[in-house]
Amino acid sequence: MPPNNQLLVPQKVVVGTSIYSSRPSMTPDLITFQYEGSCVFVTPAQSYQDAINLARKEFDGLCDIPSSRIALSLEDNSNGRRQIRISEGAWTAVASKLPRGAIITIVIRPEVDIKPPPQYLEVPERNHSVPRSRSHNDIRRIPSNSSSHSSKSTKSASSKARFSFLGF
Repeated sequence: MPPNNQLLVPQKVVVGTSIYSSRPSMTPDLITFQYEGSCVFVTPAQSYQDAINLARKEFDGLCDIPSSRIALSLEDNSNGRRQIRISEGAWTAVASKLPRGAIITIVIRPEVDIKPPPQYLEVPERNHSVPRSRSHNDIRRIPSNSSSHSSKSTKSASSKARFSFLGF
């Protein structure tokens, strides 16, 4: 029997998987970078930019790609297969929780098109010397043959003028 001055503390029994990691939160000694089907073991970089630089060093296909277009991602199989991109700010926390040999997929992000918006054409100023379209009142009327107030000589003169191109 324990002495009277010691208190008995009940022990907790946890059934199932512990929510706490059995190992201290330390960055693994090796992870895997994967790019276009090729893999390489690397030691995890201390910062996101160092990880990007390490990827560019290990894969020749990344040399000419701007760092801003290179992204790092993990594959998550918990809700189906999907890629989760690792942000620059999350790199340290994510890297410290990775299991040894974890596969980091290197992805090339699409180029951002930073062209200026299209310019609209200037509307030309109206030139006042250009004749404007005729209105209904501007049309000159030629009397028809059935007009009651035109004379016979006017009719024949206007007919000749209208059809002169026919040789009449």
